[in-house]
Amino acid sequence: MRPLTSFLITPSVDLSELAEHHQKDMPYLLQYFVNSLGRDVASCADLMSYLLFTSKYTSALIEIGYHDASQRIDEIESFLYSSDGNN
Repeated sequence: MRPLTSFLITPSVDLSELAEHHQKDMPYLLQYFVNSLGRDVASCADLMSYLLFTSKYTSALIEIGYHDASQRIDEIESFLYSSDGNN
């Protein structure tokens, strides 16, 4: 066994807010489910971020991922290609 180093990358955008903006793209059955919870859209946004897999939402997620990774590309490459033997 050997220690491993970790590298954490988090989205620069709140995914719950992104899901809230894409709620109208959800299939009718999911909209019905979310609306039947008796809560406003904002309070269900976390749940929607797990259930929402429309092409517009996933495309937005991919764009955010590319943008965030490009902003930290030097750190990512350094982590992946470091020769200290901990990766």
